[in-house]
Amino acid sequence: MKALWWILTLASLCFPAAEGRKPPAFQLELTEITARRIERQILVDGRVRNASGQALESVVLLFDFLSPEARVVTTRKGALEEALLEDGQEAAFHFRMPDAVRAVWFRVRAQARGGREPEVRNAGPFPIE
Repeated sequence: MKALWWILTLASLCFPAAEGRKPPAFQLELTEITARRIERQILVDGRVRNASGQALESVVLLFDFLSPEARVVTTRKGALEEALLEDGQEAAFHFRMPDAVRAVWFRVRAQARGGREPEVRNAGPFPIE
């Protein structure tokens, strides 16, 4: 019984738990962004830069529209036109979405191929003009 205890103790020291490990952070940076209401729609225009250190494929931006109480009213998404965003590359985006009447702010999240969720720097919240 003591031998089993020693073996398990040594094994736990040699093979640390994987739960403390984090995958590398994939980062996108919003360099410009504006949103305005026109004819019952919200137009969102901006630029995003890949600051992850590696290429990102099939990037989709998620826009959380927030009420004055900072609650999510709705979430809309749109894919970048560029299928592959190389490290350091910038891409412009232009989205037209149905108006979320109670929304006064919005913030941005992202998804990439494989279900990865890159951290978005300067993600908001931003006002809707």
